[in-house]
Amino acid sequence: MDSLMIGTLPATKTVFYPEIKKKHLPEVISNKFYIPEFKEIIDAEFKMPLKYFGPNPYLEFVGNSHIQWALNYGLIPNNKLAIKQLELAKFDLMCAYCFRYEGLEYLLFAIDFLTYLFIYDDYADNIRDEIGINPDKVKKFNDNVLKVLFEDKLPDQTIPLENALYNLKNRTLKYSQNPIHIFLEFKNTLNALEKEVMNRKNKYIPDLEEYIKIREFTAAVYLLFEIGYFTSEIVINDTLRNNELIKKMLRHANKYIAVSNDLISFKKEYLSELTENYVYILYKRYNMSLKEAIYYTIYFLNEEFKKYEDTVKAIREQNYFNDPNILKQIEIVDHWIRGNIDWSMNTARYKY
Repeated sequence: MDSLMIGTLPATKTVFYPEIKKKHLPEVISNKFYIPEFKEIIDAEFKMPLKYFGPNPYLEFVGNSHIQWALNYGLIPNNKLAIKQLELAKFDLMCAYCFRYEGLEYLLFAIDFLTYLFIYDDYADNIRDEIGINPDKVKKFNDNVLKVLFEDKLPDQTIPLENALYNLKNRTLKYSQNPIHIFLEFKNTLNALEKEVMNRKNKYIPDLEEYIKIREFTAAVYLLFEIGYFTSEIVINDTLRNNELIKKMLRHANKYIAVSNDLISFKKEYLSELTENYVYILYKRYNMSLKEAIYYTIYFLNEEFKKYEDTVKAIREQNYFNDPNILKQIEIVDHWIRGNIDWSMNTARYKY
């Protein structure tokens, strides 16, 4: 078994996680692997981070605008099943939990952007179609999409993902003449998706260090933070962006959100034969039992959140960090850490 360190906990076959004091998850039912729902995992040992913040009050005015937007740009087929799936995914609720103080126009923009990201991710993950296992095709497609974003290339009206991005680009420029950090993080996300598809084509299961380096961007967490700064109209200058404590805070938050999403989506991804998942890597590459892999992931998340809290505390103790932009930045990150979990309890996206 590969050597592995997560925090200070060695991955041996004797200790994977703290003693479980609550409900134990059954591992085998009728000689078949039993994969628990996320709510069962919470009942077992997972610690809910932070307090419940509640949704953005403008949620009640959103309606199904993002569904109509997706239909207008051909991102989903115009049939009852596709519309129902997008409705049950509740991306509007996710944004309401994570973009809590935005006005209605900014909230609608964020919901449309998030909807686009999920649809793009599904496109690159489609292993039933050749695109999901063809990195060359994904790269060619991504390159054309990025030209729409970074150059003056008009979108191909027959390609929904180009056409919809052009709309998002123009709406972004309407609010700001310099949204470069959003665009750059979008590019980073697409580049990471290409690496993910390459691993899938080669049937390669990376070790955890390799995986985290890719997952850091495929989860699009940094991109979503940037959208949060943008829609909250706060300024994160270069001095703050290069500050080591701020970067450390964001890395811990990113890992927590990305891996918690892996835990939430594991059942669906495992049954869909998608292997790009923290739990799956522990199970398959490190030869853990399914129960061990789940509890190890819980341990990692609890430790990562503690590191995040410690870093935030260190930032707050520095007098020169009493900048309202930094305090708002921390608030945005807090909302994403907790909001992603709250949304996962209400969405049907990870049902199989």
